[in-house]
Parts: sequence; structure tokens; C-alpha cells
Amino acid sequence: MGTLNRDEILRREDFKLEPVDVPEWGGNVFVRTLRGDERDKLDTSFSKNPVGYRAMFCGMCVCDEKGQRIFSDTDIHQLGQKSSIALDRIVTV
Repeated sequence: MGTLNRDEILRREDFKLEPVDVPEWGGNVFVRTLRGDERDKLDTSFSKNPVGYRAMFCGMCVCDEKGQRIFSDTDIHQLGQKSSIALDRIVTV
């Protein structure tokens, strides 16, 4: 591997997208890698109080087949009411 320059790094598509089977919900969802700024928001929000971490994490990374989020920030509370087993499946990936 060679040394990358600025333009090569910024042009690089470095997100992973994969399907996750969630039997509790009766199917599968796509999960994508969080962007750096999304991960910072998540970590900052829950560094002192981790309540709701799984739901927010899932809300930020569950997406459609094109990598677009399917949950908005306003869905996070409802998502937190779903099975912890299902949420854990997604967080683990």
C-alpha cells in the first residue's frame, strides 16, 4: 500500500453497508458505518448518561439499500421501545 494524498482520502468511499437479519422484526435491515461526525455526536450525547444509546445508534446506522437513514432523530424514542435483542443485533454489527 502506498501513501495516500488528501484528494485520494476525500474521494475514497469508505462506508460498509451490510444486511442484518432481525427475526424479532420479521426481516432484515441494512446497516451502514457511521460517519465520524455521527459517531462524535453519539459519543458526546451519551458520555455521561448512556440511556437510549442503542436506539440512537440504531437510528443513525439503519438505512435503505442506498445507505440513506430510514429513521429520523424524532423516531429515536419509539425505536428505544423495541426489543433490546433486536437493537443489540444491529449494534453488534
